[in-house]
Amino acid sequence: NWENDILKNSAEESYFFTANGGTDKSLFYYSLGYDSNSGIVRNLNALKRYSARFNFENQLSDKIRVGINTSLQYQQTQNQRDLNNGQNPFRFMYSANPYEPVYLDNGTFNSTAVGFPVLEALTTNPNRNSNLRINANIFGEYKIAEYLKFKSSLFNTFAQLKTKSIIQPGSFLDVILGLNGQVSQANNDLYYLTANQRLDFDKKFGVHKVTATALFEYSTEDTNTMSAVGRNYGTPGLDILSNMVTPFQTTGGRTQTRRTALALLADYSFDSRYIISGSVRRDGSSRFGLDNQFGVFW
Repeated sequence: NWENDILKNSAEESYFFTANGGTDKSLFYYSLGYDSNSGIVRNLNALKRYSARFNFENQLSDKIRVGINTSLQYQQTQNQRDLNNGQNPFRFMYSANPYEPVYLDNGTFNSTAVGFPVLEALTTNPNRNSNLRINANIFGEYKIAEYLKFKSSLFNTFAQLKTKSIIQPGSFLDVILGLNGQVSQANNDLYYLTANQRLDFDKKFGVHKVTATALFEYSTEDTNTMSAVGRNYGTPGLDILSNMVTPFQTTGGRTQTRRTALALLADYSFDSRYIISGSVRRDGSSRFGLDNQFGVFW
C-alpha cells in the first residue's frame, strides 16, 4: 500500500496570546501567534507561521485623535514537486504497482514501473517557500468644529516572497539530468502605499440638512522580482547559489504604478422627506497611456 509509505498522519499546533486594555483616553491591543502543520506527505514539514499585531489609539484632546495599527507575519512552507507525473507523490501512489517494494536489494530506492523514486526525491529535491508580510496603518483625526472633521490616513504594506528549489548532486533526478546538482532561487518584493485625506461636513439648518465628503487619495505599487539558477556544485552539501560553478539563468524585473483619486460627495435633505444626492470624482492611473491617464466620473 503505497499510501502507507508516502503519506503520514498530520499534526497541527496553534498558540495565541492576546492582551488589550486602556483608559477613557487610550486603547491598546496586541497579540502573538504561532501555527504549525506537519502536512500529510512524508519528509515534508508543510507549514510554520509566526504572527504579531499591535494596535494603539489615543484621544490627545477633545479635537485630536491618533492611532496606529500594525501587523507582522512570517510563514515557511515545504511543497512537493507539483507536476502531473511520477514526481508528484499523489500521482505516484496511484500509479505504482502494489507488488513493487520501496527499496531494491542493494538498499537503494526502487524507481518502480513509474520510473521515479518519489520518496527519495522528497528528501533530495526539496522546495521551500518563505513569506514575510508587514502592514501598518497610521491615522489622525482633527475635529475642526462640531459639523466639520478632517482625517488623514497612511496605509503601508511590505511583502517579501522567497522560493528555493534544490536538486542535490547524485539524486535520481540529478543523474537523469546530468547537472551535478542545481539550486534555483527567486525573490519577489512588493511595497504598497496609500495616503488618504478626507474632510467630512454634516450640519442642519432648520429643516435643511447638508452632508458632504471631500477626499483625495494617492496610492503606489512597487514590485521587484529576481530569479537565478545555478548548476554544478563546487562543494558538496552547500545549497547556495555562490557554490554553483555554472551560472545558468538570471532574470529580474521591476514594476511601478501610481494612482490618484479626487472626489466630492454631497447629500441635501429637506424636512427629512426630500433628498438630493450627487457625486463627482477624478481618477488617474499610470497604467494607461499618457493621454488617457485621467477620467472624470459623475
